[in-house]
Amino acid sequence: MPSPKKLDDLLKQAATYVRRFENDFAAIVTDETYEQHDVAGQPRLLSSTNRRIRSEMLFMRLPGEGLSWVSARNVLEVDGVPVADSHDRLERTIKGDAAGLAERLLSVADEGARFNIGRIQRNFNDPILPLLFLDPTYRPRFRFRLEKDETIDGVRAIKMSFKETEGPTVIREVGGNNIPTSGAVWI
Repeated sequence: MPSPKKLDDLLKQAATYVRRFENDFAAIVTDETYEQHDVAGQPRLLSSTNRRIRSEMLFMRLPGEGLSWVSARNVLEVDGVPVADSHDRLERTIKGDAAGLAERLLSVADEGARFNIGRIQRNFNDPILPLLFLDPTYRPRFRFRLEKDETIDGVRAIKMSFKETEGPTVIREVGGNNIPTSGAVWI
């Protein structure tokens, strides 16, 4: 049985990494190709079971309290078809007044979410979302447990499971209802 001290030490190291990542990548825009595959047997909102989205992805740490980290996926192309009025959407969004920037970026994220396949409307399909679970600000909402170490692509990793036990949860429904998260991370 792994010791609580080992778990606590690992969480502190992970939190240090997350904070360093947040500072080093305070604002970055990158190109992304994102493939989605619908789960067989599930009802679909769209006729397609596969989707290829080409986007520019913005990761930005916002100053002040509250929402400190935001990601926005500006969808440029869906299944090879350009999306109208998307070529300079991020540039127009960040050029405005600093007040309201978070809301404008969330609006871009919401706009991009309409191209997702699946049963629910979502804009939390964010490559850095798992870092929030380890961020010291959010970490007290979670319970963590060390699992058996695993080797992934030839690299030995410590597996840690997590379960969100307190609200407000990181992911919430449109109406604000909590959606607790659980899963695992490999460090």
